[in-house]
Amino acid sequence: MKLLIAVAPERFRDEELSEPMKIFQAKGIETIIGSTKIGECLGMMGDRVEAIVTFGDVTAADFDGIVIIGGLGSQDFFWSSQELISLVTVSYTHLTLPTKRIV
Repeated sequence: MKLLIAVAPERFRDEELSEPMKIFQAKGIETIIGSTKIGECLGMMGDRVEAIVTFGDVTAADFDGIVIIGGLGSQDFFWSSQELISLVTVSYTHLTLPTKRIV
C-alpha cells in the first residue's frame, strides 16, 4: 500500500501527521509527503517534515489513498489548490473499499 500524505507548507497539525505516521510505518505502508511546494514544511508546534513532491507532480493512480493533514495551513494552502482538489476528486471517483483494515 502507498499513501500520499498531504501536508501544508506551514501550520499543519503536528499530531495529525506524527500519530498516523507511526501506524503507517509500523504496518509497513509506504508514504510520500506532498505539498503545494517541495521542501521543508513547518507544523504549528514546531515539527518539520520534507515534502518531496508537489500535488502537480503526481496522479491519483500513483497511490492507494490520500491522507490530508489538518491545521490552519490546510485552509490557507489546500482549499484553493486545484491540483489537490483534482487528486481527491479522481481518487474518490475511482474509490474501492479496502479489503483489510490498516489498524
